Amino acid sequence: MPLDWPPSLTLETESVLKLFTGENFYSSADAAIREVVLNSIDAIGRRKDTEPATEPKIDIVFDRENQTIAISDNGDGMDRDDLAKLFTKIGASASRLVPNQQHYRAIGEFGIGALSYFLVCDRYQIQTMKQDSSPIGLMFSKTMLDGRTPAQDCAATQESVGTTVIMYVSSPELFKLTIDKFVHWMRNVDGLSGRIMPDGEDLRQGGLTRQVRPVEPTDSPTWIENSNLGPPENLDIWDRNDGKGQVDILYRGVFVERLELEQLWGLEGAIHVDPKHFRPKLDREGFVGDALKSEITPFLRSVHPHVLEKAVECIRELLSSRDDWSLNKAITLWLAVPRTPEYANAARLWDQEFRNRKAFRLRGQTTDREVSISEIVDLNADKIYLEPDRIDPSNPVIVQAIRVLRARGSVIVQGLQRDGGYLSTVSMQSNYSSWLLTCPPIIGP
Repeated sequence: MPLDWPPSLTLETESVLKLFTGENFYSSADAAIREVVLNSIDAIGRRKDTEPATEPKIDIVFDRENQTIAISDNGDGMDRDDLAKLFTKIGASASRLVPNQQHYRAIGEFGIGALSYFLVCDRYQIQTMKQDSSPIGLMFSKTMLDGRTPAQDCAATQESVGTTVIMYVSSPELFKLTIDKFVHWMRNVDGLSGRIMPDGEDLRQGGLTRQVRPVEPTDSPTWIENSNLGPPENLDIWDRNDGKGQVDILYRGVFVERLELEQLWGLEGAIHVDPKHFRPKLDREGFVGDALKSEITPFLRSVHPHVLEKAVECIRELLSSRDDWSLNKAITLWLAVPRTPEYANAARLWDQEFRNRKAFRLRGQTTDREVSISEIVDLNADKIYLEPDRIDPSNPVIVQAIRVLRARGSVIVQGLQRDGGYLSTVSMQSNYSSWLLTCPPIIGP
């Protein structure tokens, strides 16, 4: 059957309705820049199936003078058949339309991304060339959404295999928005570069929101393509620790959403997930309900003990480099390390780190002094009395008992107060007395 040329947009009604009724809805116009890059990533992935040596290249140019955004890639390109059957078929399944993909799993749905370009422009141009085919130039406009108006031929300028999309942005506000959101959407895309013309200013990808000291997960689910997880390197972040882990979810370097995870303090980073695994639960800007969180949390919990093992290094550096950093905050972290079997090595490392920190108070007959666990052990006392962190003055029995013990010269140890406003969402030992009693190996047999 001969193809109509130039092609019109073909709408798969059910998919388009989902796009605009919430299941696949775009909440922000700047998502267009994300969608065009996702399409480029897919095109390069398909080319690598047949040309494994292909080095990915995606170049984004923001032209202030002409108010255009040009996105060029060295993917597999398109011929007339591809454009008519794939690019203009709104809502079609990539796997159904490209059945001969050998290894690459596509991210997007053909046409859905192309439709999103109209979020920032009324028209856009496609320049593309496929191997052993002639280059093609087409202009798409919003009038095509009537399903009858065809694209317009324009001069074909593509000189090598790949595709260039040129979006003629509708307003200066939208143009600025897409530039501002470049670092938000583009985190770690292979081969991607961006620049603003005519001044040639380079745009850097966002990378990890927080740089981490990476740990190597021992057993990742198959749908996690890559991960970069660990405690945050930026020591200032430890000042603001609320007890929640924060993990960015990426599709091959493009940001999708952020997860906040209760109790997994110190865990930061990013995970690249296989989008096909979540296909039934995925909208265009995140995951429906808690589908992702429920599946990924067990994996992150398995990584958390190793994160806390590595976090000891960060806290050691923090205490040695920042005179203003509160020891009480460090102690609060120490108390928050779980004492379950899977955290045994992490707890041992934290205990060793704080063995010589003056985290406790030794009560004397007339004066008090701060001491470490090592100093307590060196006392070789037959009995060590543990004083509550907080003494209720209305309880005369405890107050009098402490007075008597101090008068006798008995060894009385009181823990420093933990920072009550720090790690507010984390369960931990309520005080040092109960904690010391549960950890006798630290202070000797």
